[in-house]
Amino acid sequence: KISVTKVDEEEADLLGVDVGISAFFQTGLILDQHERPVEYFKNVVLPNRISFSTELRRATASEA
Repeated sequence: KISVTKVDEEEADLLGVDVGISAFFQTGLILDQHERPVEYFKNVVLPNRISFSTELRRATASEA
């Protein structure tokens, strides 16, 4: 999940930026091959330090 947030004092200090600038807030859960949780994460990422891409694929009959 990705949302937009404002950097707080601790985050600003860690990232070397001013308090209150906009950043992306990410949360996620990584599962293993048996659908068991392996990692849960929360990230605050500056817009100039991230890029997004997408891949479009045609769904097969079994995925529809």
